[in-house]
This record gives sequence, C-alpha cells and structure tokens, in this order.
Amino acid sequence: MAASERDKTCYVPQSKPEARCLNRRVGRDVVRPARGLFAGREIWESLEPDEQALRVIRGMAGQAPGIVFCGPSAALVHELDVPWRALSQIHAAQAPGRHSRSSDEVVRHEYAGKTLLADGVEVTPFWRTVVDCLRWLPFADALAVADSALKQMGCSAERLVEIVEEEGFGLRGKEEALEVARHADAKSANAGESLARGTMIECGFAPPVLQFEVPDALEPWTSYFVDYAWLSEDGRPLVFGELDGYRKTENPRYMSGRSAERVLLDERRRESRISLTGVPLARFTLAQALDEWGFSLFLQSYGVPTAR
Repeated sequence: MAASERDKTCYVPQSKPEARCLNRRVGRDVVRPARGLFAGREIWESLEPDEQALRVIRGMAGQAPGIVFCGPSAALVHELDVPWRALSQIHAAQAPGRHSRSSDEVVRHEYAGKTLLADGVEVTPFWRTVVDCLRWLPFADALAVADSALKQMGCSAERLVEIVEEEGFGLRGKEEALEVARHADAKSANAGESLARGTMIECGFAPPVLQFEVPDALEPWTSYFVDYAWLSEDGRPLVFGELDGYRKTENPRYMSGRSAERVLLDERRRESRISLTGVPLARFTLAQALDEWGFSLFLQSYGVPTAR
C-alpha cells in the first residue's frame, strides 16, 4: 500500500485472502475507488478528484495489462485540463466486435487506431483523445479540454478546427466537436474559467475577451488582467468578469508564496484600482456559473451583451 502511494497509483491485492482483508477495512482506514483497487483513506481523501482519477487509471493499467484508455481518461494522462464532473467514470477503448459491456465504473468505446504509452499507461494519441473529448463531453466541459490542448500545443483555434475535420472524419459527434473547436481559446487560465465561459456561450451571451489588460489609473506603469471582458464595437470595455475560487487563498500553487491574508489584501487593492475605470466588475463563483438560469440573470443584471 505504501509503495503504491509513492508511485501515485492504487494498490492491487496479490491474493484473494488479502483482498478479503482489505474489503473488511473499507470505510475505516481503507477506500476502494474501483473494483479490486484500494488506497489508504487519509491520503486518498486529501487528493483532488483529478489526482484520484489518475491513480485509478494507473491501478487499472496494472490490474489489466493491455487496457487502452481514451477520451477524458486519456486526456488526464496527456496532462490536459478535464473538469472534475467529467471524471466520474473511466473511459476505455476496445477493438470493434468485442462485447465487453460498459459498467458504472468503466465506459467502453470501439476503437481500432494507434495507441501510445504515456506515463506508463497505454492511451489513444493526443489529438484523437482531444477530438473524442470534444465529441463526447457537454459543450462547456469539452471547451475546457480544447482550451488546454491549444495552450499545451501552442496552436490556434483555426488549426484545431482543421484537426477535428481530419481526426473526426466519419465519426459521430463531429459537428458538435467543430462547434467547440471554433470557440477554443488558449488564453483560458484553467478548467474553471473555461467551464464558466462555456456556460456563458450556451446561455446566448457574447464570448468575452480573455485576460484583458487594465492599466492602473494611479500607477500607469502597472497593469492588471481580468479573466473576462466584454467590449463595444469600438473596443471600449463594457463589463469585466472575474471567476472567484478558494484556490486563490488556499492552494500554494496560486499564492506565489504569499499568506492568505496577503492574497486577500492584494486582491482588494487590485479590485479598487480596476473600479477606477468605471467599468462594472461582475464577480462570481464556479457554482454560480454552472447554474445556467441564475447565471443568465446575473450576467444580464451587469449588462453583459448577448451574442449576435
């Protein structure tokens, strides 16, 4: 168990008595994330959902050599941003004609193309993985994958459209994938920002400009960047938008060595300077953004323009 935790995977019992022993301890100091896979409860509960899903994938790869992961599961292995709500099941590829059925834990898809080994796990190639995510996932979730793919590979949305045309030829869901690709933007900072933007677009609002630069009115040599900005036809900002999250004050990765108090003070200073522009600043959480009806009313109240 300790060795599997060091390897960032789940433990596969070496015998039936060992499996029975671990099953008896589930709910106390052990968890069973998937059939035949175990992990220490304390460490498991400290992990984010994407880290948990990766450990299940690695565990399944050790449990069933030859299994090929695809779609959102392969996207995680390729280090793409996958929304947490898309990680409730593992996606595995199987040769056409095989009759292995999907289960509550594993969704199976027919696939006869090339595969590759990434991080010790067999997966579908990068761009096929991206196209499958764009075909299978809801628009906002798929947009998060598309945005991170552009960022990782340094290519444009136009190039992604071409890739979807090539990789998705003859596949069901290609038109949906093309719609996602047309809206992809490498400037999205994370999956949460992509999810919120996807919801905005689905609700009929104009796609915002991302990471819009706002000069400091008191210190012109300093600039701030807002997550979203809606502009007039002549380029003037009409509304700014900011996605708030606990990570800004709790996750060291986003705090740049600052304390939570320092982060909050810096954020208040930043917002006060942005307010000097006179442009309304709409702040919202991801939970708000995923409530389409309430989010639509919220954006309307700030005067966010609708799509043409």
